Amino acid sequence: MLETQRLSLRDGGLLQTFTFGSGQGGKLTIKARDSVELLNTPIGALAPTGIFANSIFGTGAGGDIDVTTQQLTIAGGSQIGNQTGAFLGEAGVIPLGGPAGDITLNVKGTTTIVGTSADGRFGSGPGTASYSGSPAGNFMLTTGNLFIREGANISATTFSDGNGGTLSVSVADVLDLSGSSTRTSVGLPITLPSGLFSSSGRADFPGVVGSGAAGTLQVSAREL
Repeated sequence: MLETQRLSLRDGGLLQTFTFGSGQGGKLTIKARDSVELLNTPIGALAPTGIFANSIFGTGAGGDIDVTTQQLTIAGGSQIGNQTGAFLGEAGVIPLGGPAGDITLNVKGTTTIVGTSADGRFGSGPGTASYSGSPAGNFMLTTGNLFIREGANISATTFSDGNGGTLSVSVADVLDLSGSSTRTSVGLPITLPSGLFSSSGRADFPGVVGSGAAGTLQVSAREL
């Protein structure tokens, strides 16, 4: 558990737990009284700036991620992610891993998710994913306001035969989606809008086929 007034990860900074075997991955619990900021994945980085709890190669379940704060900002290709298996860009997929953990974000004020990394390889935003035969985790966000801009997204996706997780977003006031961006996740430019995605496969991962069932998308807001 990490307790602090403000948490800032930037320029390739990572906070993460992994399991590579049969043991369960550790849980990441973050309580930041004022704010959490995840900013700027550098050009050419192997992994995005952010917070991760993944299961790769083995059968152990990935740990959960719980974040509680007043303000949350994710920008410049930064991410919060739980996944089973792994995507290595043009090198392909590692199709091995246990069940992915869940992500729960409790943001009392405003959540702002913006843009991509400068080289377009990483989109900004939190999410869960399956690249193996195990299921993806569920994603839950409770916030006062939610702004997703310049092609950023929140996602629960399966890229394999494991099922996708449920994506649940509850916004007390305004949910605003605007803009788009060009991604180059596998070297090909793909333009995507800002959004909330619960899917089997995804347009910015051409050639990575998802055969598992997509999860449920649940959204509530006072104003959309």
